[in-house]
Amino acid sequence: MSRFKASRRPARSARKRSGGLGVSRAALWRTGVVLAWVGTFAGAAFGLHRLESYQRTLAARQPTQLRWTALPAWLEDPRQERLLAEIEAQAGLRTDDDLFEPTLCERVGRNLERSPWVGDVHRVWKQPGGTVRVDASFRKPLTMAAKDGMAYLVGKNGVRLPLQQRAAHIKPGKWIMVRGVGGRVPPVGEQWQGKDLAAGLKLASFLERAEVAGRLSFRTSLLAVDVGHFDSRTGGGLRVITINPRSYIHWGLPPGEECGIEASAEEKLEALNGLYAKSGCLPDRGPIDVRPQDRILIGEPR
Repeated sequence: MSRFKASRRPARSARKRSGGLGVSRAALWRTGVVLAWVGTFAGAAFGLHRLESYQRTLAARQPTQLRWTALPAWLEDPRQERLLAEIEAQAGLRTDDDLFEPTLCERVGRNLERSPWVGDVHRVWKQPGGTVRVDASFRKPLTMAAKDGMAYLVGKNGVRLPLQQRAAHIKPGKWIMVRGVGGRVPPVGEQWQGKDLAAGLKLASFLERAEVAGRLSFRTSLLAVDVGHFDSRTGGGLRVITINPRSYIHWGLPPGEECGIEASAEEKLEALNGLYAKSGCLPDRGPIDVRPQDRILIGEPR
C-alpha cells in the first residue's frame, strides 16, 4: 500500500459545475429563442425577396397599362375615343415601364396634372397585372369663346382647351358660342380672365342644361351669347344672338343673379318656350326683351 492516502474533495453540484462555465440553462434557452427568431426573420426576408422576384417576373410578362376610375359619361362616348387616347398619351406611361418603380405613380400623376383636359388628379395607384389606375376629374368642353375673328374652346370655368379655329368656319348650331369677349387670350390650360366671359359662360351653361333636359325648344334659333354689352358694374347686359337678322334676345343678368331685379332664368326660359310654341319660331320684329317679370317686350330696343 502506498504511504499516502488519496485525499477526497467534495463533489460540486451540477448547478455549480454549470455555473463554472459562466452560462446558465436559462441563458442558453434565451439564446436559442433569439436564434430561432433570427432564423425566422431571415427566412421571411428571403421568402419575400423570392416572392418579389417572382412577381417581377410575372409583371415582366405583362405590359404596363393605364386604367381610369369612374370616367365621366362624355368621355366614355365612343366619339371621344381619340381625345381619351390623347389624354392617356399625356400620362407618359409606357408598356415596358417597371410596375415596381417607386416613383411610377408620382410620375404619371405629375404628367396628367399638366394636361389641359385634366382638372385634378385625385389618386394614382398600382394593381396586379401591370395596371396603373387613375382617379381624376376632367374639364368638359362647354363652348367656343370668340375674339378678333378666332374662336377658342373653353370649359365651364373658362379654362382654355386645345382647339381653336376661325369663328366664321364654325358650323351654325354646333355651339352656342360666346361672342364679344374682352381680355387677353390665355395659353392653353389657363383660365380666361374677365367677368364678361364668366357671365357669358354661365348663361351658355344654363342653356346647355336646358337643351339636355329637352326644355330648349327654340335651340335651332340660337347662335351665340353676346357679352359685348356686358356691364361689369351692374352685371347685366347679356344678349342672345338668334338666326333672325333683325332680332336678338335681351337676356340681362346671368342665371342665378337676378335677385328680384328682373325675371329669373327659369321664367325667361318658360316665356321663350311659350313664345316659340305659338308659331314654331321666334319673331323677327326686333329685340325680344325677357327681362320684365310680367311680360315679354318685342321690337322695343332698350
